[in-house]
Amino acid sequence: MSRASVTVRLTRSQLAVIRRHAEANGVSAYQAAIRVMEAGLAALMSTAVSQPSEDPTGSALGELLARTERLERLADRALYAGCAAYTYGRQVALGGARDAKALDEVLAQSAGEAYRRQRDLARGGS
Repeated sequence: MSRASVTVRLTRSQLAVIRRHAEANGVSAYQAAIRVMEAGLAALMSTAVSQPSEDPTGSALGELLARTERLERLADRALYAGCAAYTYGRQVALGGARDAKALDEVLAQSAGEAYRRQRDLARGGS
C-alpha cells in the first residue's frame, strides 16, 4: 500500500483531544492523530455502508455538525449581505464624489466608530 502525506489544520480543542488520547494510550501525538484519522474514516465508511446506529452520542454529534453547517451558511450569507451593502453604499456615495480615497477614509472612520459603539453596547457599556 502506498502512502500519501496530508497536512491538516486543527483547532486548539481538537489538538488537545488528540494529545489527551495520546497520553491515555501511551503513544505519540502523531500516532494518536493517525488513529483518529483512521477511526474517522472507518466511521464514515461504516455509516455509508450500513444504517447509522442509535447511539445517542453519535446522534448528538450529528446534530451539532448539522447546526454548525447551518451557522456557517448563515454567516456566509451575512458576510455577503454586508459586502453588498458596502458596495452599493459606496457606489451611491461615489456618484457625486470627486476624491474616492478621501471618501474611503471617511467611510472607514465612520464604520469603525459605529463598530466600536455597537461592540461597547453588546459588552454592556454605555
